[in-house]
This record gives sequence, C-alpha cells and structure tokens, in this order.
Amino acid sequence: HPISLGFLTWFSLVPFLYSVYSFTTKNRVIWAGFLFGFTYSLTQIFWLAFNIGTSPTIAKITALSATFYLSIFYILFALLTFRVKNKSPWIGVWSMPFIWVAIEYLKSLGLLGFPWVSIGNSQSDYLLPIQIAEYTAVYGVSFWILLLNVGIIYWIQYRYKSTIIILITIFIFPFLIGQYLLRNIQ
Repeated sequence: HPISLGFLTWFSLVPFLYSVYSFTTKNRVIWAGFLFGFTYSLTQIFWLAFNIGTSPTIAKITALSATFYLSIFYILFALLTFRVKNKSPWIGVWSMPFIWVAIEYLKSLGLLGFPWVSIGNSQSDYLLPIQIAEYTAVYGVSFWILLLNVGIIYWIQYRYKSTIIILITIFIFPFLIGQYLLRNIQ
C-alpha cells in the first residue's frame, strides 16, 4: 500500500478476530467475515478501478467483482474459526493464524489467485521482520502478524500476565532473526 501504514497490522486485526471469536451465531460470523473481507479487499485492490486500458465502468465492475470474490475467503476463515472455537475455545483462538495462512495460500491458487493481497505483504517497509520470508515466504510473515493479534485477543480475554511476555517475544522474534540474517549475508 502506498501510505506505508503496515505497522497497523500488528494490532488492527484484533476487532475482527475478536468478533469472530466472540460471536455465538453463524449469521453474525458470516457478516463479520464479509464486512471485513469487503473493506480489506477494497482497500487493497482499489487500483483496479483505475485500470488503464479499459473503460471506467468496466474497471469499477472488475474492482467490485474482485472485492466480492475475495470476501468469500474471509467468510470461510470466519466460519472455520467459529467451528473450531465451538469445539474448544482455547484451540479456537490459537488456530486462527493457521487457518488464516491456509486460506491465504488457497486464495493464491488458480486462475483467480490473488497472492498480492496477503496480509504479510503489508510489512514490505520493515526490513528486519520480513527477513523470515526467506525461509517461510510471505505466509510466515502473515502467520507472525496473526499470532501477534491473537496474542492480544488472548490477553484481553484472560488477562494473564505471562501473556505480555509471550507477546513481546512473538513481536521481537522476527526482528532478531532479521538482524541475524542481515549480519550474516554471504
């Protein structure tokens, strides 16, 4: 994104993830997934509406169609998380990063693949934490972002003091790995 606000993803998914985690009906979870998916996708692919080489009407239809299509994946994420959470709340909250990354991978496949809307791409302005992508690709960066947000949700939900230490460790880990990798470039 041209505005360089990638640091917001370190905590800005909390409202969406918390709503998916705390809603008790499937309809509310579906709406949360759709609303998040629609707004997130629209802010990520707004440039399709300014596509040069086609009429403005076709470009806007294309952008809106892609936004609706991408929203399906966030609905799927919300439903899978809801299902896991209903079986075990603890596993439900900590399964979110795994489900999110699996959905991102699924979203990148096929003719309609959209790998450039991965949440991990938001970190392209931060040299140290994205060094983990050397080993994990963009999905590792996405996993780290989700793990941070889920840790915040866990802390909000249970208020364990040890969660703060875990959150700090999760946050610092990619920076330390990135520092190590940049120092040992061969």
